[in-house]
Amino acid sequence: MIFSVVSVPSVLKSVPVRIREYEMSDLATLGRMHAAQGFGYPLPDLESPLFLSKLVLEDDSEDLEPRREEADQKSPRESTSRVTMAILQRLTAETYLLHDPAAGTPRRRWQSFLALHDAARRAAAAHGLDDVQAFLPPQIARAFGRRLARLGWTRDPWPCFSRRIP
Repeated sequence: MIFSVVSVPSVLKSVPVRIREYEMSDLATLGRMHAAQGFGYPLPDLESPLFLSKLVLEDDSEDLEPRREEADQKSPRESTSRVTMAILQRLTAETYLLHDPAAGTPRRRWQSFLALHDAARRAAAAHGLDDVQAFLPPQIARAFGRRLARLGWTRDPWPCFSRRIP
């Protein structure tokens, strides 16, 4: 499947690119690009069914082709299209906790939370999820975040951005 590039700003309409679905033959290229970025996390398993969308961009730009010698300029040019970018969208789950703050003692609420937390973890695993996320309101992030950390949660050091999909 090839996607047309019609919704890009007019300045990009003349850039010769092709956007297509990922193919297994792209894995080595994506692995090299991932390593070159040096972000320190492993390349995800692109065969995981949690990847809902895997798009690669092939660039046909002349900037990708090494300079040819003057004598070689008249020879036919081979295609220089190559994968230079990818966007991979993996399913994750956002976790919400709803509770009645007046129900029971703080100790009883914590014990109930622990039971529910474990059941939710098992349910996520049964559905094949690799991870879940929890976005904590600023007013409880410090105190409740410490409790979550004791349960194996980690605070993501990477800023999170979100976008509504119309």
